[in-house]
Amino acid sequence: MAALLDVDGLRQRAVPFTLSLPNVAHDIPGRLRAVLPSLRDNADAAAARRAALLEIRGVTSVRVNLVTGSVTVLYEASAATRTRLLAALGCQGQRPSAPARGSALAGILTDAVAEHLAKAAVHALIAALI
Repeated sequence: MAALLDVDGLRQRAVPFTLSLPNVAHDIPGRLRAVLPSLRDNADAAAARRAALLEIRGVTSVRVNLVTGSVTVLYEASAATRTRLLAALGCQGQRPSAPARGSALAGILTDAVAEHLAKAAVHALIAALI
């Protein structure tokens, strides 16, 4: 599905439009990354979600990426904490992801690369519209 983007009333371009639900992108015991499209470029919603996640017993760290809508949560690895996290993120009912191969560093690097690519894509889109 595509929507038309109106730039100062001068031109229109077809841009992809999708309605995405929260989903688990990466899940290993003690570290969970989910993508919540509603947090993209929404600092108020991101801050509120981060504060709510930090209130969950067992959660030690929450990082939100406004560019990608990604939320990375570090927590004491327990099934109960994971269940509470999935419910708070709106991802309950999703099957657990297969265990990731490699280290936590690989997940951190993946997040950094994703953020870099998302920023590059936004800059390219802005440059194309100007």
